[in-house]
Amino acid sequence: MSFLSSYRAKLLLLLLCALLMSVMAINSGSIWDDEGYRSFFALYNDFDNMLAYSGRDKQFAFVFYEWLWLAVFPHSEIGMRAMNIPFLLLGVVYLARMLHNRGMSPLWALVLLLHPMVWYYTNEVSPYIIMMTASLGLCFHAFFAKKPESWGNIAGMNACFLLGYACHFIFGFAYFIVAAILTPV
Repeated sequence: MSFLSSYRAKLLLLLLCALLMSVMAINSGSIWDDEGYRSFFALYNDFDNMLAYSGRDKQFAFVFYEWLWLAVFPHSEIGMRAMNIPFLLLGVVYLARMLHNRGMSPLWALVLLLHPMVWYYTNEVSPYIIMMTASLGLCFHAFFAKKPESWGNIAGMNACFLLGYACHFIFGFAYFIVAAILTPV
């Protein structure tokens, strides 16, 4: 039995590749105006001001996450961009689970890591990697879970939707898409 014959070994290799890719994608180039403005509120304001700004920006979960991240990790362009890494890894796990539940090798998720937009958005101080992960989680819980009717799965599906929507209001359209697909004809 070779090392890569088990699901866990493939998932571990996949996560190591995702971590390597994300470290390679992040650089210290200039941040966009909106990223800098949002980061200013997360970095230089108290909780109440950050909360007020995040409500106006309609990206509450992302600004709150950035505020928490900057309270723990270094205040630099690289430090702020590194906050995408945990969500990229979680998104890869969701995709690997979907592939595994369909009888495919989870290593096919490496294709996601080769996509230029994943590299681009991993290097941004923006909610797009979190929204990608929320989308993958929503798809997993809605269409690929082994026990779709379980309370745990329904809670996971709702948590993924709320995370995506709280990071950017445009994610609200995902609700209508999933509802249209899951509604019996």
